[in-house]
Amino acid sequence: MYSDDEWDFNWCDVGWLRENFDHTYMEEHVRICHFRNHYELTRKNLMVKNLKRYRKTLDRKSGCQEADKCDFFPRTFDLPSEYHLFVEEFKKSPGSIWIMKPNGIRFEEQKDEAQIESHVAQRYIEKPYLINDVHLTNVAVQKTAPDYDPEKGCKWQLQQLRRYLTTKHGRKAVENLFKDIDNIFIRSLQSVQKVIINDKHCFELYGYDILLDQDLKPLTGREKQVGGFDLMWNDGPVYREDMGVEALGSAYQKANTHLGCVNDRKKQLQQLLKPLPGQKRI
Repeated sequence: MYSDDEWDFNWCDVGWLRENFDHTYMEEHVRICHFRNHYELTRKNLMVKNLKRYRKTLDRKSGCQEADKCDFFPRTFDLPSEYHLFVEEFKKSPGSIWIMKPNGIRFEEQKDEAQIESHVAQRYIEKPYLINDVHLTNVAVQKTAPDYDPEKGCKWQLQQLRRYLTTKHGRKAVENLFKDIDNIFIRSLQSVQKVIINDKHCFELYGYDILLDQDLKPLTGREKQVGGFDLMWNDGPVYREDMGVEALGSAYQKANTHLGCVNDRKKQLQQLLKPLPGQKRI
């Protein structure tokens, strides 16, 4: 039996973190599943602010070609502080669709009852990628449709999506798509690298909302804590199914992404240098 102050790991919500972190003694080995200022990445307005700053830094230090790699989020404005900028952009694009969502409010901000509620206005992409003429959205939205079938649902594993896209667009296009998605993960994390409070007791699992346009360009609206684990791991490594595994054998399976994986570099190089069936060793 353990008392309340004897624990190794706390899968806590952010409310517990705000109320207890600064007043709780933790042993060296103790871990908590949130960074203290996790909202720098999980709140849409702060995420965009950090990405814009990071893109400017890249442009200044490495040039526009490197900065363009951060071009994966739509036009976004923080209201009311950027209201006039939003109005100017709105007038430039008559007929465009904009999505407005309230910003998350931090605990310390709730003390001022007279505070004006802030929102994020984000331009919706004009031509989203459709599957069988259906625009896939969150299940919470889709289940309200009159023809929704709760038995079939509307979720695909990433393997199923990749198989469908490969059939429609070819292997090379889909490989580039997943590289671009990896780039979103990397760049968004780099954008908050210097602002996240890196306490030794804290870590975080992030899930990403990724939206594709008709040209297979991925965009992200926001990051959220936890979710999306089947990208790399679903009770085991998630392998790609567009590589002809039956013909090549299990040794030639490739993961959807190597981000977050523990990689044996020597073994990887040996695998890369190993000729495929029917090929001669050079």
